[in-house]
Amino acid sequence: MDVVFFIKKLVIVLISPISIVLILGLLALLALLWGKTKRAGVLMALSLFLVWAASFNPIGDSLMRSHEHGLRAFQYNDDLDVSVIHVLGGGHSESPRYATGAQLSSSSLARVIEGVRIAQLYPEARLVFSGYEGYMGVNKLTNAEAAKALATSIGMDEDRIDLLTEAKDTREEAIDVADMVGEGQLILVTSASHMPRALAIFHQEGLKPLPAPTYFLGHDQSSDYTPSIEALNKTQRYFYEQVGLMWIKLRAWLDQ
Repeated sequence: MDVVFFIKKLVIVLISPISIVLILGLLALLALLWGKTKRAGVLMALSLFLVWAASFNPIGDSLMRSHEHGLRAFQYNDDLDVSVIHVLGGGHSESPRYATGAQLSSSSLARVIEGVRIAQLYPEARLVFSGYEGYMGVNKLTNAEAAKALATSIGMDEDRIDLLTEAKDTREEAIDVADMVGEGQLILVTSASHMPRALAIFHQEGLKPLPAPTYFLGHDQSSDYTPSIEALNKTQRYFYEQVGLMWIKLRAWLDQ
């Protein structure tokens, strides 16, 4: 299972915009070494155009805005009988130099804060954090434990928190939380960019969560028309999520 997980991550990395640009640049270098100067020029021009387009703010915002379309922040509803608020795992990096919250990635930090906010609205619900230590083996704490540490540091009651520390991806998170939901409502907290894929996976596992998206990447208006790392990250994330959605559809087709 760990091998399959690693291969899946590797494939997603290789077909990302950054990887494609680097591959085109390498092919251009090889063509130049082989004396194919015209072909090398075409490949290099294509790689430069792609890296510019991928890092152009209006393009990144437009892609993410279309992907996150229809998602809104969760609003309190007194009619809901909420039993579980499930905060999906994200990245984190351990260091004795970092404060508790600084160990979490930006997206994971936003998820934890949103989970705590909703838990305050529904004091009878369990707050569940999921996520393992990361496949690079650099962390001792799991992401779920790091998220709990932040939640308790900002006032969340430790007795209301449950941890799912073995889940390595969204499907495993859905499987692990299924037995905890019972007859009540499940609220799903994750990044807005990840929410469409997360909902599709949870539905495939027989769960019907209410979405609570956070950490929106697609801005309604792009005021900056210069290339930037932030825009490149949005484009990268868009393609990552599209590949994930295609994989879900393929898996559903294979299961049939």
